[in-house]
Amino acid sequence: MLLGNELASWNTRIQMPERSRLYHLVPCGTRTELCEGLSSYVVRLAHNHGVPPVDVFSETIVPLLVRIPRTLRKHEVEIYSILASERVINDYLESAGWLRSTRKIEKLLEALQQLTLRPDLRALIYIHRGRRDQYLYRSCRAWCPDCHQQQRQQHAPIYDPLYWMFTSSNYCAIHNYPLETKCPHCNRRSAPITSFAKPGHCYNCGCWLGQFARDTYGPTT
Repeated sequence: MLLGNELASWNTRIQMPERSRLYHLVPCGTRTELCEGLSSYVVRLAHNHGVPPVDVFSETIVPLLVRIPRTLRKHEVEIYSILASERVINDYLESAGWLRSTRKIEKLLEALQQLTLRPDLRALIYIHRGRRDQYLYRSCRAWCPDCHQQQRQQHAPIYDPLYWMFTSSNYCAIHNYPLETKCPHCNRRSAPITSFAKPGHCYNCGCWLGQFARDTYGPTT
């Protein structure tokens, strides 16, 4: 009888924590000079889900960024949704234009924070507040082959630090080599995020970009 009273007094309602729609992926290098960039985080988030970035955008991010006007008729909603979705994907994939727009950066941040339930993603991007900062970011991706090779060798997450995205950053802070902007395999540049980007690989041809002891450059003094 005593056991029955104890069971009756138990609270059987379990308070489940809120679940994120996308992985609660921890950003790399936060609170350090090697903090991960937002574009790298998006690519790595998609890779951890086993899908390309275009799928993450179309299935999860775009629905949060596209607002359907209530004035549209029923047959117009689908057409508007398709066109608006394509516009959003074109804004963020295959282009660096979104990095020059405070509004677009803020909207992407809000969507990712809502989908991952991570409150620390704002550290992955510097939000410019004036015209002089519009060209703070490169129009193409930059990387250090030695860093990527070291990340792979150490079985660490492969990512691009935020400072690689700045136009003022020309050298790797660790290896003191010039940052690369052209793939040695296809000789092409790529946008910060592309539809089928994969961490540490060329966003165009898909080849691995890491290598040690580059002979084409010498350390700066």
